[in-house]
Amino acid sequence: MLPYSREVYFSLFEQLNGSRPIAVWLSLALALVLSAMAFRSGSAARRSQCALLASLWIGCMAFWFLATTGGLNFMAPAFAGLQALGLGLAAILPGPRDAGTRPSLPAAALFGVALLWPLLDGWNGPGWPLLRIGALYPEPLILLSLGVLADLRPRGWSLPLALPLLLLAGVSAYEAQALGLVQNYLPLAGFAAFALAQWAASARDRSGPILG
Repeated sequence: MLPYSREVYFSLFEQLNGSRPIAVWLSLALALVLSAMAFRSGSAARRSQCALLASLWIGCMAFWFLATTGGLNFMAPAFAGLQALGLGLAAILPGPRDAGTRPSLPAAALFGVALLWPLLDGWNGPGWPLLRIGALYPEPLILLSLGVLADLRPRGWSLPLALPLLLLAGVSAYEAQALGLVQNYLPLAGFAAFALAQWAASARDRSGPILG
């Protein structure tokens, strides 16, 4: 049982969009940059993505979990902070890289759904301005994070960083069930795309290079 109704939940989006418009639109711009960087290969691009994600999770923790919802779920800010810490370490430590010059199909799908999230809230909600815009909200941010982690190598980085996301996706799924918000199941469903990308990468690693 949640301590707020569906109407109150949507009103929180309006509250954040109205009180922090610059932060909201800046987070959308950063989400677009982060998604575009998936088309660049190499360690520097992946570490830059991790740094951007870490800053967005700090913003989510500060503006959504603490300032807007008032810490209703006391564990969620801790999960968000843990995610920011892990991504921050991935950004500064050597190692994270990718294996291609374009995102895998599962990663591209995760980026696309995250960026189009306002349309989902408009379809199954009261409409503007009660929408989750940008990446200060946990649901689209989980999908953006999974999109980056899906193509992050080695998997010794991506799998541990996905664990806090799974806990946050569970919170979102509970809200989906309690409030009738089908779109809030998507972060949990996003783990299927993440697992598919990991499985495909493992299959490629096992098969090795194809000699012509």
